[in-house]
Amino acid sequence: MTKKTNIGLTAIMSFTQVVIQVSSLDNDYKHIAFAAQILFEALKALRAHDWNPDGTRAEVAYLPPD
Repeated sequence: MTKKTNIGLTAIMSFTQVVIQVSSLDNDYKHIAFAAQILFEALKALRAHDWNPDGTRAEVAYLPPD
């Protein structure tokens, strides 16, 4: 997974965590925000599992830069 994708998904998860913690939303909306955070966390885990840090598929051997 590229660094840009990782940062983007982490930013979305952090935003939803802030919404859950500090907002005065009804519990129903907080549950929706929590579910969204779980979905983005799962997406991030799947992307990290299937992609190398340089953006190539995991089946391709990853060679870090020298």
